[in-house]
Amino acid sequence: MDVDSIGPKQFSAVKEYLIGSKIATEQMQTVSKAGAGFLRFVHAVLGYCEVLKDVHPKREKVAKLEKLFSQNERDLDRIKHELTKVEEDIKQLNEKLAATKEEQATLQKETKIMECRLVAAD
Repeated sequence: MDVDSIGPKQFSAVKEYLIGSKIATEQMQTVSKAGAGFLRFVHAVLGYCEVLKDVHPKREKVAKLEKLFSQNERDLDRIKHELTKVEEDIKQLNEKLAATKEEQATLQKETKIMECRLVAAD
């Protein structure tokens, strides 16, 4: 029996019938043990439905939040991957910058040497 599929109309109809009949479990026990067991079962299902009214929206909210969490995890993984790629690019550019600065320093030294030779040659 799928108790979760009991609708509000069914719930209210059964509850009204039980209130209208005013049958207590003890009275049913004297008439029929099976009937008393079934009546206890019906009361338990009605209690479950009462609780389900509070729990169902919370279940939906949890499902929504889990979906959002999953999406955020995927976004975080994508961003981490992009960050790693950018960090690698920065590392390569820093290496290229260092090599360029070293070449610039070498060229400046050679320029000074050439200027000194030019002055000495005059």
